Amino acid sequence: MGTNVLVVGCGELGRRHIQGIVKSVNKPVVYVIDNDPKAIALLKSFLVNNLERSRYPAIKVIDFLKKDLVSLPVFDLVIVATTALARGELLENLSPCIRTKHWLIEKPIGQSSAEIKSIAKWASDRSAFVNHPRRMMSWYQSISNNFIDTGPIK
Repeated sequence: MGTNVLVVGCGELGRRHIQGIVKSVNKPVVYVIDNDPKAIALLKSFLVNNLERSRYPAIKVIDFLKKDLVSLPVFDLVIVATTALARGELLENLSPCIRTKHWLIEKPIGQSSAEIKSIAKWASDRSAFVNHPRRMMSWYQSISNNFIDTGPIK
């Protein structure tokens, strides 16, 4: 059984997530949802210019309609890489249609403290994580500096 990943939003961050996902040795099938036809066109151009041709046929663009969402497979991961504007509403509307083991929500997660609290409540009974730039944290930089000359960690 293969790995299925859904990326919601294929702007700059979504495309970078896709670029990383297709490098997996598990050869995941990546499903993409975006309601902006321009973003879909940019994704297709990005794939041609940045990925090996053998990797991008495993990417499926799907319509953002509930009738199309209910027939999707179970996902190992859903990455929400949309803008934070109305993300709480998006999660509330999307989650009943999507079956997944884990959610990764891109930051910032919301535009107001009320929306962030709403998303926190939504996430409380799910395996949900916020993508956070650890490399900017002082503790991470300290650890990284200790290994910078040692090569890749194996």
